[in-house]
Amino acid sequence: MNDDIEYLKGGFRPFFTASAAWAVIAIAIFAIDLFFNIPLHSKMDIILWHRHEMIFGFAGAAIAGFLLTAIPNWTGCKPISAKNLGILVFVWCLARVANLFSEYLGFVFSISFDIGFFLVLGTYVFGEIRAAKNRNIPIALMVFLLAIAALYDHLSIIFPFLSPLWGSYFAIGVIVIMVSLIGGRIIPAFTKNYLHKKGVEKGLPIQANKFDGLVIIFTAVALQFWIFAGNKLAGWLMIIAAVLQFIRFIRWSGYKCLDDALVWILHLAYLMLPIGIGAIGFSLLGYMPPAAGVHTITIGAMGMMILAVMTRASLGHTGRVLKASPLAVMSYFAIFTALIFRFLATIIMAKYPMFIGLAAIFWIIAFTLFLIEYVPYFASKRADGK
Repeated sequence: MNDDIEYLKGGFRPFFTASAAWAVIAIAIFAIDLFFNIPLHSKMDIILWHRHEMIFGFAGAAIAGFLLTAIPNWTGCKPISAKNLGILVFVWCLARVANLFSEYLGFVFSISFDIGFFLVLGTYVFGEIRAAKNRNIPIALMVFLLAIAALYDHLSIIFPFLSPLWGSYFAIGVIVIMVSLIGGRIIPAFTKNYLHKKGVEKGLPIQANKFDGLVIIFTAVALQFWIFAGNKLAGWLMIIAAVLQFIRFIRWSGYKCLDDALVWILHLAYLMLPIGIGAIGFSLLGYMPPAAGVHTITIGAMGMMILAVMTRASLGHTGRVLKASPLAVMSYFAIFTALIFRFLATIIMAKYPMFIGLAAIFWIIAFTLFLIEYVPYFASKRADGK
């Protein structure tokens, strides 16, 4: 495979495209099935398929794009070769097709490609980080945890006695910790850089310290109680974790960055993490529907953070000025609007179909705008000539 193909220079180009495209396609398929009762040809029912593909398909591609782009910066190693990158993208695509048509193709193809993608990605990431003796080994191990969670989703179909929620919830928990770890590094760092440019020297964001580590550990424990116990104790632990995450969040001085969309969108996305965790806690205590907190995390903390990181990283790695375009800002407002409508759908059940439909429309708009602006960047050489 030719290493001169621009689209295969850096994991962010094909995988950010795949993530955004699948965000549009998968939600469109879900909405069509939901409103027009057009059946899938998958052994997964529409709800399980929706959960699985948004986590392991959409988020999985974004995670791959981020890690494959970040690893050379973390380790000093060469970027993944065009050949290996192309193979990895192909496996991800095969997994999406195999899951969508598993009724015809069977479980062997679904499981092989779905799990194989994360195993291959995890092996590559772990090997590069370990060889460089880099501190990000835990993030590499989380890729393997996603493989286990994806496998569980398939096993829950084969063995009906298994809870159909544990695989997806465990994967959400893994992604929450990823967001906590990576977001806790990049958000205060980017905020500090921005404030320095403005000449602000006081009240700068507090960089990661032992408190951050304790918050992440406590959050991980609370998540396990939510996933596997789901009782009132888990509810209180999630609420405490939400409070700790919020305290962590307010130390980053996000309110000082409202004039830079690339920075404030990161803060807004992270804010959805304590709100979502807290909402899950209250749902375990019987005060809210479970879907309210789950979708605040998946659309807000996960979807919004993915969009925020993809826009910023894509600008930087294609040699463009770090400034959000009007299209990017529109995509930020669109995904936040999608979150609001999805949250309302869980609260006002009488308007559920309308709010679900609106949430799907604004989600599709958000990632369509990303594709319109960024695909031409990915297909061309760096703007700075480097």
